Amino acid sequence: MKNIAWFLLLSIISISHISCSSSASEVSTKKEEVVVKVRAVKIESKELELRKTYFGKANYHQSMTYVADMPGQVLVSNVKSGQRIKKGDVLFSYPPINHELQVEQASLTYKELKDTYDRQVKLFKIGSVAKIELKRSKTQMDVQMKELERLEKLNVIIAPFSGIVTDVFVRQNEEIAVDDKICSIANTEELKLSFYVPLNDISSIHVGNTVYLEYLGQQVLGKVSQKAIQMDKSRKLFHVEASFKEMKDFNGAGATFKVNVVTHKKNDAILIPRTSTKKKKGAYYAYFIKNNKALIRKIKYKQLVGMDFLIENGVNEGELLIIEGVEKLKDGQRIERIK
Repeated sequence: MKNIAWFLLLSIISISHISCSSSASEVSTKKEEVVVKVRAVKIESKELELRKTYFGKANYHQSMTYVADMPGQVLVSNVKSGQRIKKGDVLFSYPPINHELQVEQASLTYKELKDTYDRQVKLFKIGSVAKIELKRSKTQMDVQMKELERLEKLNVIIAPFSGIVTDVFVRQNEEIAVDDKICSIANTEELKLSFYVPLNDISSIHVGNTVYLEYLGQQVLGKVSQKAIQMDKSRKLFHVEASFKEMKDFNGAGATFKVNVVTHKKNDAILIPRTSTKKKKGAYYAYFIKNNKALIRKIKYKQLVGMDFLIENGVNEGELLIIEGVEKLKDGQRIERIK
């Protein structure tokens, strides 16, 4: 009986051991079969502009203030402050005293000289006047014509470019003295923006580089137009100027704006989201899909572009980069890619 009892006890222990081993094996198998669902993107290179950001003051490309060079009276006032003008527009006229009489006398003199020249042309054709006298007559007529034109345009302000009248200092029929301000105008067709660059950046900025001005939520395209070759001693920075064309609706002259300068262009840039990486001991790692498994790899980035890393090495075009589910992964983890 004792032998039978010992046999039964050993059988029970053996069965329990087998059962426990089987359960452990099943748990282990289940752990090995855990599949993590992830999202991934295919790595594609693209053209990228590398930019540096600065802040600069904007001004109109060209502006000028007219002052009276002789006393007179404002007889023509065609514009007011804020009005847009076109090149060649007559803005103001402030002729001096007796100006009309001077113009009339010059006009009569010109008419007489022209009549004389016309008669001499007819006489020259029949040989009654020498060629040298004909040329002298024409010279006198041309000189008087230029004098008449000068008098007609005397103290007449004509717009030298298209733009805007920024200030008007006189009124219709007002008498003005020498050096009195009349008006100020600005060329708003083109804008210039001045900013300063540190020594470490100046070597990557060149005349002609593309520049973007942030204005009213938009990116306005411009170009670097000037670059100092000597550091500003007071600022310890280099002065740079950019120009922007077709700025008709710009109203920010004198204000400070954010400007992005394109320093380099890269034709085969690879960008990956910063959130798709893990940082370990100061290095960054990313997961890639191969044979339905997540494979970890160390990456190196050149700089941060927005929220993305510009990759220097460790990522190749055409690979599948895991961008979601990274926190659940380990090297060799079985994965299921979802859309």
